[in-house]
Amino acid sequence: MSSRRDEIIELAKQLFAERGVQETSMRDLAEVAGILPSSLYSHFKSKEALADEILHDFLRALVDEFRAVEATSDNALERLRALLRVTIRAIETDPAALSIYRRDYQYLVSLPRFAYLYELHIEIRTIWLAAIEVAMAEGYLRNDVDPVVFYRWVRDALTFTPRWHRAGEQPTVDQLTTFAERVFLDGMALKPRGD
Repeated sequence: MSSRRDEIIELAKQLFAERGVQETSMRDLAEVAGILPSSLYSHFKSKEALADEILHDFLRALVDEFRAVEATSDNALERLRALLRVTIRAIETDPAALSIYRRDYQYLVSLPRFAYLYELHIEIRTIWLAAIEVAMAEGYLRNDVDPVVFYRWVRDALTFTPRWHRAGEQPTVDQLTTFAERVFLDGMALKPRGD
């Protein structure tokens, strides 16, 4: 990959995260990159191709981490803690990609080239719901809250975090993880932890 191509990808990440893929034109991207639109088209055929370049590897790597947690964690509560950590680490690793995914999911999934987004979305949801349901069944978490609602609440809170949190700033990833555990897991605990 050329350094100019990498630079365009980074600029596009920021613009897509701020405005959204649908609301950003190739002309907007070319202007920010300081090149003619025709030059931009020599690197990427469309803004959707650019969004695909940004999201594909990021999301596949994220799902691989979720799969690893599912495969290696026997304790449901520890599995949930690990899923929280993986998600919060993604906030720090590539907040723009996470914001683009969250913001533009509905638009992108309607396009044939992004069919994989729906498949990954379902897999992520399945992994989280399995961990939540087992934690409830085993008495770690209250079971008077719908697991789907609980999952959506956690997902939305975490995936909107890049809108206000900047990498390298306070709170740190570790502090965010501790806070998320207290709110989402300890707050839903059937029996409060004695710390």
